[in-house]
Amino acid sequence: MRAQRRRRMMAAAAIAMMAAPAGAKPTAANPDDVPTTRQYFDWSVSCPAMADTLASCAMQQEIRSTANGQPIARLLLYRHMLYVTLPFNVLLEPGIAFDFGGPKAQPSVFPFALCGDQGCLARIAFDDGLAASFKAATATRLLFAGLDGKPIYLPVSTQGFESALGAYQRFETQHDAAIAAGRK
Repeated sequence: MRAQRRRRMMAAAAIAMMAAPAGAKPTAANPDDVPTTRQYFDWSVSCPAMADTLASCAMQQEIRSTANGQPIARLLLYRHMLYVTLPFNVLLEPGIAFDFGGPKAQPSVFPFALCGDQGCLARIAFDDGLAASFKAATATRLLFAGLDGKPIYLPVSTQGFESALGAYQRFETQHDAAIAAGRK
């Protein structure tokens, strides 16, 4: 029961983070005490104030239409889960896949977890293998099917990914240490 409640809270937090603007700016001069957002080429990392023991960093990329600049998809890394949000006009089966390129690469397929106000959401455990695939890729694509059943391929930029992931992981380590120190 407790684990289920925690999963619901994390999903709600992730969905709330997706609604926040990607370019939020810090509100004060002390970077250790205020939320911050930093851009790493095509990825951004938003972190709460160190004193906020309930929040966590989020790393994200918005994929926009080249035709009209409107958001098509959002990738959000939050508490070791990668949330991929797509609009409603997608087939729920077979889910989504990442194609990391290379001659022997097989796309990894992930199901949609739910559809809500922001669109349809796939929730993926972000492990070392997935991180390594993003780091090593030169041409990453997000694959899914439109309502007509035809495949749609969206380019996912890996430019800035490694730097953004490093910043995300450093903050999470510092934040966890600050929380642990406060409990002593």
